[in-house]
Parts: sequence; structure tokens; C-alpha cells
Amino acid sequence: MINKKRLVFNSLLSMSMLVVSCISNDVGITPQEQLRLDIASIDQFLNNEGLTPIKDPSGVRMVIDTLGKDLPASVTTSVKVRYKGWFLNDSTVFDQGIIEGLPNRFITGWQVALTTLPEGSHATVFIPSGYAYGTDAKPKIPANSILVFSMTVIDVTRTPEYYSKIVSDSIAIDKFLVDKGVTNAIKDSTGIRYVIREAGDGPVATWYDKLTITKYKTTFLDGTVIYESPTTLAPSETFYSRPVDYVIDGLKIGLRKMRKGSKYTFYFPSGYAYGSASSNQSVPANTNIILEVDVADISPNK
Repeated sequence: MINKKRLVFNSLLSMSMLVVSCISNDVGITPQEQLRLDIASIDQFLNNEGLTPIKDPSGVRMVIDTLGKDLPASVTTSVKVRYKGWFLNDSTVFDQGIIEGLPNRFITGWQVALTTLPEGSHATVFIPSGYAYGTDAKPKIPANSILVFSMTVIDVTRTPEYYSKIVSDSIAIDKFLVDKGVTNAIKDSTGIRYVIREAGDGPVATWYDKLTITKYKTTFLDGTVIYESPTTLAPSETFYSRPVDYVIDGLKIGLRKMRKGSKYTFYFPSGYAYGSASSNQSVPANTNIILEVDVADISPNK
């Protein structure tokens, strides 16, 4: 049972919720300016301490001590976390313990961290006030507080049905590959399958590297094209450049096998694509997909 008196009590905020909805303009500055000031304060603190964070586009910062190996939670998978919370520039602990629940029940900054940190990770997470409680004061937490948490992702719980579906989907994909005469597909132990069209060179991408992708084509197994990136790009233009952790689970696995200049074709079981409750209107639930990806460049997330 989740203790609603604890810091990370039930917050029905979603990952897509804008920070502007978290902060009211009763302190003489705009929500955007408050966010900018909070991020600047966090970054200055980290710089003074000589710490190098992973920078999420939201403004949340994560200093990772231990990087787990398994997938992070999704908004529909229960996660168990050991945590301790304090304020920026103040070591006073206002809350600590172990908590369990769906990420979307927690404050937005936690949602960012828990859907970004692989299972088994330990990190210190810095959260701008708008992604915490904004102008709403809580017991022991003043309004507009920048919060810092030590977080250990103890466990991410997925159902037996989830893993069973991965197995059955992988069997269906294997049959598809045989029927199509694809003999060079590599069978990964996770259940994904992939063909290396071009190997590339350089280091393999890691969790938080940014990948510049110049081809991104998604199809159903029957050949129906769901999406295809533009075929012509200006010399300075790239189609897609996001950290590895910002994609579907299949790509979180697959992109970490790719090198700069590599070209892969992935075959993803539905559970690693859009799952049983697909939010992608172009892809029905429980749909296996094919994804062609060309990686032009890999750079650290700074």
C-alpha cells in the first residue's frame, strides 16, 4: 500500500504534461522563467561539485553511480524504488524509504527518471520545482522547491503474460523470416531479431548517447508502410537525433548494438514495440513490426 503522506504520493500527472501546468504565475515571473532559473541553479550546483549529469530535455538532471542492465519501467509497469529526498544546497532529508507503484502515480520528475533509468540503476536525480510540486507547498516542502533524490531502481515488474507474448511473437517472426527466405537474421536472446545491412565502425551506442538517424522506416510484417523518413536531406539536416533511452523498448535494445555508420533492420515482437495497449494510432495493439534504421552519428548526451 502506498503511503499517501509520503513525498511521492499519488500524483496523476502524465509524462506528456507540460511544466507550465505545474506552476502558477503568482511570484512575478512566468512558468518558463521559473523553469529556466531552476535549471540554471541545478546546472551551477552540479558544475560547482564537479558532477557530470545526464541531461533530460525536460530539465531533470541525473548523476548515475550505477547503470543497470535491464530495461527501465514504462508507464504501465510497476517499479520498486529505494529513495531519499533533500533540497538543492540543503542536505536536510525530508523523506526516505522504499515505495512501489506505477511511474505515472508519482511526481513528474520521478516519471522522467523511472522511465529513463534501467532496472538496477542507482542515481541522484535533480528535479526543477515545476516537475515536483511547483507553487503547492507540502508538509516539509516549501513552494517552488528544487528537489534532489537518491534513487535505486530495485525492481521493474512485468507480467508473465508480457513475457509469454514476447515468446509467441518471436516464434511468429521466425516463421515470417523463414517464409521470406531471410537467412541472415540474428536471433537475440531478448526475442528481437535483426539483420545487419552495414556494420559501421566506432564505439557501440550506450544508453544516453544521442544517435543521428538518417533513415527510419516502420512497416507491418505484411509490408504495409507505417512511417518512412524523408528520402532526401540537406547536408546539415538530420532526420532524428535523440538519446537511446527516448525510444520504444525494442530500439532501446537494438540501438545499443549499433555503431556510427551502421544500418540495421529490426524485427520487433509487439511487446517491444507498442504493446497490448498501443497509444500509436497507426499501429494496432499486439502488432509485430519491422524497423529499418541507419545511424549516421553517435555523440554523448551533454
